[in-house]
Amino acid sequence: MKRLTLVIPYYDNPKMLEKHFENWKKYDEEVISKFKVILVDDGSPNYPAIDYIQKTKFKLQLFRIKQNIPWNQHGAKNLGMTHAKKGWCLMTDIDHLLLNEDAKKIINYEWDNTLIYMPQRVKCKSGKLHTRHPNTFLLTKRMFWNCGGYDEAFAGYYGTDAAFRRRLRKFTKIVETDVFKMVLFGKDDIPDASTTDFGRHGTKYKVGNNPKLKIRKKEAPEPIPPLNFNWKKLI
Repeated sequence: MKRLTLVIPYYDNPKMLEKHFENWKKYDEEVISKFKVILVDDGSPNYPAIDYIQKTKFKLQLFRIKQNIPWNQHGAKNLGMTHAKKGWCLMTDIDHLLLNEDAKKIINYEWDNTLIYMPQRVKCKSGKLHTRHPNTFLLTKRMFWNCGGYDEAFAGYYGTDAAFRRRLRKFTKIVETDVFKMVLFGKDDIPDASTTDFGRHGTKYKVGNNPKLKIRKKEAPEPIPPLNFNWKKLI
């Protein structure tokens, strides 16, 4: 593998971001030479990522979405994947950590570039296996954009990841892999490990409360053109 790009959205998660920087400092030269991070601040109103950035030995890019759009993580990942270079990308959420040994396994393994991979994940304290994350993928930039990326018609609603996976499966096969794993952090581990500002189940943000979007999620049509927001590059 020539390079690996890690794409992560951020939303008022300074402590979790700090955990990533602590982890990245442990990366060895073999990983650093092929590793890049694209971090997308999804309009954080209280703790913008730029205030918590640390120096790294590898290339790190930071983008910020100017509007605070509820549940716009799909737009954030579209922005990150727009700026990723050709080749393999690991697209995940900020509460998932990639350890040095697992980054090394990704880099040294012979991946099939006609497949999309969903890795194992383990709980950070116990190390016990957890269910695979439905929104963490190892895939190429080409695969991502072949299906049109995430559908930003869902911006403002929670629980829409399945539509993206349905479209992915129209273009290629998604398989599980045990070659590497992600480490999962919960709010009991780090209070800001996941987004808390907007409601989830049982709130107005649940996609099931919008009949038109509920149908769109099930049918997973061609997504609307991406990047329907103002953004800027900070690093």
